[in-house]
Amino acid sequence: MQHVRDKVYGRIRLMGRGAAFSNKDFAACGSRCSVDVALHFLLKDGKIRRLARGLYDYPKSNEELGGRLGPDLHQVAKTYARRYGLKIQPDGDWAANLLGLSNQVPSRISYLTDGTTRELTICGNRIYFQHISPGKLQNGKEITVLLTCAIRALGRDAIDAKAVKHLQLILNDSDLRALSKNAKYIETWIYDIVRKIVETENSDNE
Repeated sequence: MQHVRDKVYGRIRLMGRGAAFSNKDFAACGSRCSVDVALHFLLKDGKIRRLARGLYDYPKSNEELGGRLGPDLHQVAKTYARRYGLKIQPDGDWAANLLGLSNQVPSRISYLTDGTTRELTICGNRIYFQHISPGKLQNGKEITVLLTCAIRALGRDAIDAKAVKHLQLILNDSDLRALSKNAKYIETWIYDIVRKIVETENSDNE
């Protein structure tokens, strides 16, 4: 059992501080029972934090801010979706905040999902999952979904040269390739903005 605990904790450390996870993320480490026991002891030892039933994180700490920091709610939402095999899509205002295109944290953090409508309370924060028809969820890589949801919420004129530069700084080459591949399937006006982000970055690197 100690061997399974070491394997689970090793994977958690590789995920890095702020990562969220459930027992299903460690299926390769051992049986469900042994993984559950390993998580129990890691929780008891204070190495991980329980956020809700079956959901945990590897919390970040900052002594100047009082110790453990709050969980990364987007990571929690993605972990919830992985655990139950769901597709999720962030609300546009939340997507804009996640990408740093808006400093305003929405009063309601919400996602569309092909699963059942549900609300999670995570360390005093509420995350809403609203059921819609699977066909209405946007397809594509996560970065494409995040960016297009954000642009759609902010509007045509919100992505100026400063915003384009910001996005180029936070997007890696894999993100840019995904955008180039997936953006052709979205609204023309959003595609034009995404193409500007990708093409300007590519021309800067030449």
